[in-house]
Amino acid sequence: MLLSQQIESVHEAEHNFYKNQKLEFRASEDASTIIPLQFDKSAQTGTTIFGYLPYWEYSAATWVLRYDILTHLAAFSWDADSLGNLSSPGGWPWTNIINNCHNYGVKVILTVVNFNSSHITGFLTDSTKKQRLFNNILSQLNTYQLDGVNIDFENLNTADRGTRINNFMAELTAFIKAGRPSSEVSFAAPAVNWAGWNFAGLANSCDYLFIMGYDFYGSWSTNTGPNAPFSGGFYNILNTVNSQYSAVVNSAPEKLILGVPYFGAEWIANTQNEGSTISSFVKYPRFKETAVEINNHTRLWSTNYSVPWYRYPSNDKWRQIWYDDSESLALKFNLAKSKNFKGIGMWALNYDGTRTELWQTIEDIFINPSSIHGEKSELNSFILSSVFPNPFNPITKLRVETKHHSDIVINLYNSGGMLVKQVFSGSLSPGVVDFEIEGSNLSSGVYFAVIRAVSISGSYFKTLKLTLIK
Repeated sequence: MLLSQQIESVHEAEHNFYKNQKLEFRASEDASTIIPLQFDKSAQTGTTIFGYLPYWEYSAATWVLRYDILTHLAAFSWDADSLGNLSSPGGWPWTNIINNCHNYGVKVILTVVNFNSSHITGFLTDSTKKQRLFNNILSQLNTYQLDGVNIDFENLNTADRGTRINNFMAELTAFIKAGRPSSEVSFAAPAVNWAGWNFAGLANSCDYLFIMGYDFYGSWSTNTGPNAPFSGGFYNILNTVNSQYSAVVNSAPEKLILGVPYFGAEWIANTQNEGSTISSFVKYPRFKETAVEINNHTRLWSTNYSVPWYRYPSNDKWRQIWYDDSESLALKFNLAKSKNFKGIGMWALNYDGTRTELWQTIEDIFINPSSIHGEKSELNSFILSSVFPNPFNPITKLRVETKHHSDIVINLYNSGGMLVKQVFSGSLSPGVVDFEIEGSNLSSGVYFAVIRAVSISGSYFKTLKLTLIK
């Protein structure tokens, strides 16, 4: 578990790694052919799906991004030096991606980064450096017809949190909107207030906050665990939402985006047990890696943290890999939705590669939510007929139809994302099975049935909303 904010976040770690790699990109494209945003999809849908696209994923991501689902693409990153000058990301300008985004109503956001405490103090306290940075940001927005700026300043000195950073963001917001009124201004905010932050004031100083809902465990940890625990321990996503950001959640939830990880954490552990002491940190594996590798291992589910993980022996020790998948991310997505957040986001785009299940989870929850009664959806060899009756009291039935022998797990969660009961875990022969969900011992409210199934034809995942009325 992270013990202070002074750690190297995944943003910083990967930024530094690729900066040292000195990647080569093809010649920059012609910025003169960039088209403006054709329409504002987020305004039409009322939901924000915000993804960071790091420059090291730019070339590979061009043809796999779901522009029909995204509403915001944050190009990562423009490095701010100590004087407030900006250097653009590799391969810039990304004319093809910008135009694809703008045709689909997706806003392209300029991400400005700095991870040096003294540099950030200079931006916040030196009017010359601050104004130079403001001018350079506005110039980039105008030159490339971008739609906003996201500030990713990390490792702030305690004195710079609270009033200083809030005033800085308020001044930046006023300056940018005066020069480019349609632009959005946002801040990448930590999941935990270690000291000095005023998240309510920070939210008021700009258009919205992207909560970096990860980095709870990482390269600095002494024990294994998830980089984004939904529950368990003291610090977790539920704590972030219900405690750390409670003032904003209660007054202006529409100013919050819950960020989730498309990466995990891998260690060489001293034992096979959850929470084992660590021999060494290995890497932050991306979802496109863990989604393939899990097929060679047993997927474990931490009931404490509400995230998956797997393990295997490595010489005289154990490899432990903790990650997020459709089931654990759905809990976080549904939490953000239940709190009326502006939306959700991810670090980082293309970390799922050509896989489709995470896009499908977003689509199921935010774009095409289940109508429940009478719904029938099909994917691979699974056909799921929704629960009936719904609302219910005290019993309802959930029907699953399979075409092949399948391993299935059905879990029931409450609206806060806590596991209430396991409805079923086992194997099914081809055919139709009705599962009874009994609610006499449950309180009235909203619940989510999460179904995961695997067969020779592939995997299936679905979240269904149930309402118990007594």
